[in-house]
Amino acid sequence: MVRGQTANDYRPNKNMVPAVLNKVCKGYERLEELQQIVHGGVEVRLSKMPPRQVKHPPNHADLLEQWPEIIISPFGVVDKGGEDASVTGRTIHDLSYPEGTSINDCTDQDSIIKPDYTHCDAVATEILKSKRAHPNARVCVMAGDVASVFRNISIHSDSVYLFAGHIKEDDVIVIELAAPFGLTGSPGFYKIAGGAVAYVHGSHTTDVFPDGIFNYHWVDDHFNVAVDVGTACDDANRSLRYAMVVVMGADAINPLNARAFN
Repeated sequence: MVRGQTANDYRPNKNMVPAVLNKVCKGYERLEELQQIVHGGVEVRLSKMPPRQVKHPPNHADLLEQWPEIIISPFGVVDKGGEDASVTGRTIHDLSYPEGTSINDCTDQDSIIKPDYTHCDAVATEILKSKRAHPNARVCVMAGDVASVFRNISIHSDSVYLFAGHIKEDDVIVIELAAPFGLTGSPGFYKIAGGAVAYVHGSHTTDVFPDGIFNYHWVDDHFNVAVDVGTACDDANRSLRYAMVVVMGADAINPLNARAFN
């Protein structure tokens, strides 16, 4: 109900449209896996069941007696960009606690998609290649990332019971509906969607990019390299934004982090 899922349209994230993806991602090697995520969300496979929790927050005991299968993991804060976590940090759902019986420990490791990324020296290689091809032109680099990256990947309704948490200060129970940052399989799941963005972006051709626009991505960060000739930089910028929107919807554009070429 919260995600608007029905028998006729079970998509948990309505921004991702199967028919559109079939068209723009035709030829993408992980299209079938992408469509599985779009149609129902990510199913977390377990190698063993987490132990049933017998001690619950007192004010929610009655509710959780009705939902005995819900697994509560603690929330935490980790450093973000080397800054002081007490002032600024990244909130995580600590799915690796308690050790040995956590959600991450109970997840079937063989079912996890292992991300496979190209080494970042590909960016330096493209810069040098562009400079050789256009020695008198400025070579520009642009970086952009997908807004709330993991929030675009929903958890299947059969698996959301694994991702509950308790906020003691507000005395509320929270159930994650999207792939949490701390889930061991999240990077692999996003690799499928992020790879689709890169595939669409790299499929676009122009006079400057006859073989497709260069693009490099690492998790949710996407990098363009272009020579400052004609509309090449603008073309690459528009192509990346288009790819993000057509794969994940307009909410995927991060206005704060879509940085201009320099």
